[in-house]
Amino acid sequence: HAPNKKPLCELRLDESGAHYYNETQVNRVLREIRSYEAEKGKCKTITVTVSGYLQSWKYFRGYEDKIRFAFAAPPEQKAKAEAWLAAARQTLNSGSSGVTWRFVGVQVRRGDKVQIPFFSSRYASADGLYYEAAMNHLEKKLSEGRSNTKVVFIVTAGGSTGSNSTDVSEAKEFLKRAAGKRKLIFAEGTDVVTDFSLLTATDAIIIAASSFGWWAGFANTAAATGDGLVVAPRYIYRSE
Repeated sequence: HAPNKKPLCELRLDESGAHYYNETQVNRVLREIRSYEAEKGKCKTITVTVSGYLQSWKYFRGYEDKIRFAFAAPPEQKAKAEAWLAAARQTLNSGSSGVTWRFVGVQVRRGDKVQIPFFSSRYASADGLYYEAAMNHLEKKLSEGRSNTKVVFIVTAGGSTGSNSTDVSEAKEFLKRAAGKRKLIFAEGTDVVTDFSLLTATDAIIIAASSFGWWAGFANTAAATGDGLVVAPRYIYRSE
């Protein structure tokens, strides 16, 4: 980056809360930028400091493709995810000739949000009823009225530091009742970037209340259809 040239004009945009887009504040900053630009010589450099999660699609309106490109997995992890999904499809096809399989990514957030009281007392963990309802919704959406079409759920689990083996074990137990007779395949022994790439490559996605899940949902190509193929929790914090 080139060094800032003076006179320097500085602005701030502080997000009012997670998953909240404050259009008034955004428009204020844009007006101030245009005002500075209109006053010749007042600013040679304008810097805008943005603070927050920025987890609202409205921030990226008109730039969705660029953001999704920026969040694409590196070639190595993308290739791993594609190979993993291809192997899963081959296994499914070998046991059910003539069936078209649709993949739904399922992100389960465990780790500190459920194990550490400081976090578990503040964040609302997506429960089994949420996943059951989400699976039911997407299964119908992807297969209803389509002959020989079945849905399989690709589950990633994380949140713990280091290995996610405990998270995966907990997710298997956690989703037993929610899954019912539905077919689940768990991503095991994969790294976090490959998991992200898996979630963005599915036909639809169910996310937990987490930053990882939000960005996977936004980057998933199914999100671009705007057809209810991304399911997210309504609340991320526990009610007081």
